[in-house]
Amino acid sequence: MKNSRASLIIIVGLLLVAALLSYGVATKMKHTAVTAEDRQLDPQQFGISTIESTPSNKDAPLAVFIGDFTQGSGLGGVGGENWTNLLATEIRKTMPLRIAVDNQGEGSGYVIRGPSPLFSDEVRSLVNADTKLVVISGSRNDVVAAPSDVNARAREVYGVIAQLAPAAQVVAIGPTWGDDPPSPEILATRDAIRDAATASNVLFVDPLADDWFTGGEPGLIGSDSVHPTDRGNEVMAQKLFPIFANLLGQQGIGGG
Repeated sequence: MKNSRASLIIIVGLLLVAALLSYGVATKMKHTAVTAEDRQLDPQQFGISTIESTPSNKDAPLAVFIGDFTQGSGLGGVGGENWTNLLATEIRKTMPLRIAVDNQGEGSGYVIRGPSPLFSDEVRSLVNADTKLVVISGSRNDVVAAPSDVNARAREVYGVIAQLAPAAQVVAIGPTWGDDPPSPEILATRDAIRDAATASNVLFVDPLADDWFTGGEPGLIGSDSVHPTDRGNEVMAQKLFPIFANLLGQQGIGGG
């Protein structure tokens, strides 16, 4: 009888330990760059999506979008509701534009590779001499990398863009952190990307400092605390529109 009771106590103890470990892993994944949803995505089902402004305007300037949230998720931002498409739609009201979007899976970075290829690989796949604008968004995933490594790899990516498309304007959008206050780690990652952009003459946009998702409006980030909803994608496009319209206008693209 004593042995049975002791065995029962041991089994209950093991179950409690397992439950605590599972909770700890789930909590850590929620606050790091790659969520469980990201890990389950099959990168083979995604390709490169090139969207032209009109069928007859194949010579329109090309903007390339690479990085975080460019394909949307089950929580929002899919297809026409994605911030890249919303932004392009607004720009096309006043000037021609084609876009090429990284649709190879959600989750990658300058240093840390998720289901998508690294940013450097995406740049080599999408950017060419005709590219007028290159947008690198992120990366949340790099929060687990050393800031010095993030800085070095970001500089490398910007250098590759300069070689492939010398006339292109480059925009580096820093990482986001849902609607929670940014962690010290993500701030360090942001600083590393910002410093690399400054050193490389790349325009840096800071979602953390500009309160993209932490300005008080509810419903911008999905239940995983990572991915933007349809409304969140809309806000991203609204924040970026004046910046992009100005850049493309400076290149003499406006007015057709």
